[in-house]
Amino acid sequence: MCIRDRTDIALTAFFVRGHVVLGGIATTGYIVAMILIALASRRPLRVAEVQNRVRGTTGIVAAGGLALAGIAFDVAPTALRPFAIIAGAILAWRTITILSERDNSDSDSLTGFLESRAFERHLGGVVQLSSAERPGLLLVVDLSGFGAWNARNGYAAGDRMLMDVAKVLEINGPEAAAWGRLRADRFAVTTVSYGAASDRARADLLQRVASKAAAPLTARAAIVELPRDASAAAEALDAADEALRAGSAGGRSVVAYSSGGMDGLSPVPGYASLGTRRAKIQALIASTESIQIVLQPIVHIEQLTICGFEALSRFHTDPRHGPDEWISEATLLGLGTDLEIECARRAWRRRDEIGGVAHIAINLSPEAIMSETLADAIDSEDLTGLVVEITEHERVLNYPRLAARLAGLRGRGAKIAVDDMGAGHASLSHLIELKPDFIKLDRKLVTGLDLEPGKHALVRNMLRLSHDLGASLIAEGIETMGELMALRELGVPLGQGYFLGRPTVDTDEHFERLAAAAALRTPSYPMV
Repeated sequence: MCIRDRTDIALTAFFVRGHVVLGGIATTGYIVAMILIALASRRPLRVAEVQNRVRGTTGIVAAGGLALAGIAFDVAPTALRPFAIIAGAILAWRTITILSERDNSDSDSLTGFLESRAFERHLGGVVQLSSAERPGLLLVVDLSGFGAWNARNGYAAGDRMLMDVAKVLEINGPEAAAWGRLRADRFAVTTVSYGAASDRARADLLQRVASKAAAPLTARAAIVELPRDASAAAEALDAADEALRAGSAGGRSVVAYSSGGMDGLSPVPGYASLGTRRAKIQALIASTESIQIVLQPIVHIEQLTICGFEALSRFHTDPRHGPDEWISEATLLGLGTDLEIECARRAWRRRDEIGGVAHIAINLSPEAIMSETLADAIDSEDLTGLVVEITEHERVLNYPRLAARLAGLRGRGAKIAVDDMGAGHASLSHLIELKPDFIKLDRKLVTGLDLEPGKHALVRNMLRLSHDLGASLIAEGIETMGELMALRELGVPLGQGYFLGRPTVDTDEHFERLAAAAALRTPSYPMV
């Protein structure tokens, strides 16, 4: 016997026994149920949507049953009224439970996506698990003008549009991804990043399919790379919001936040994370306590005497990032040169502390060297004792201009060093075009030098090249006795590293320790 037959028998029994009111209510409910089933059968539902619909339907049935329990109490015989009270209490409890579950659900009832708070919690976990080696990705899709369109065409039409957009986004979105609905007309997905080109292709696709599903409206998309663009979920959402606003103002459909300038678009004043992050960097530059300069000795390997110090910056502010991270953040926000020059200003002030027997080496990028504000930071006419270390991990595009600026510094007594030779983009072009006085050997060639004979040939060639160019070779990253002795046997003249001395504020201890080691002629203990 099918459900329909059982329903017909039950309705007939109501009327035969004289329960006209109950029979009428049941008949009305039966007709409504059949109409809803017919309408629902016109299109397939996704699993998440079915779960939300069932939850809502169960709540309606429970509420309806509670109303019927009240009617039953009035029409039922006195002996059966206690059962009606019990049934009413159970249905009331069930109604309250369902409504509570609905309020606390992590899923958006319309789309089946995570609701905004649940998505932000999930995004926070993604940010924490992301790294430079395995970055995460946040893509946000926003419908332009949805609010006004929804008001004109009605909420039913608006709901249909949002469900259609959600459906095509999910179908065309990345696998192993979490979708969320941030607000009425904004959707987001987080997944693994496979590089800028792949991320943009995904964003382009989602923007196109969303625009098609939302016609006549158009969609915009924002790309946020994790953790490069944000260190917390709220920052990531702010970055996406700012990129979308800039795209709207600049007439761009897809905007990547990762370049800092949002694909060349200017940020909309007064909004979100870019302004907040810029303000943090500006406060860091202005603070007298947030940037500390420490000095690490550069040593004559044979004599174990100090010939100079490298000035290094330490940042004492939250969040606790290393110098490279702060410089990268400032560069991303267009303040990299400002931060570098402020560090150079503070380092140059320490020149008089180390006396005339040693030089002070200050790290500067080509952009900072060519900046008009460098002269204000290093304002002495006599630059004797200054070594400018060119830190560069991007290709130099204008060697003549850079060489001209360096010639001006040399004319006032400064010397030039090329940093990290053998790594990144530090190449023979640097040596040929810039003609440095010092060549700094990258630490990767120094680490394990005493244990890896293959590195001996590389260091020997770099030593020969430095001699031919009239430059002195400095080995960076010396951390063991074996590495120091291997460098001495090869004839590398200068070195620095934790074994010879860690960066410190006070330089006197370095002179004392190395003097004691030199008295032994060969260091027999770690000098850290």
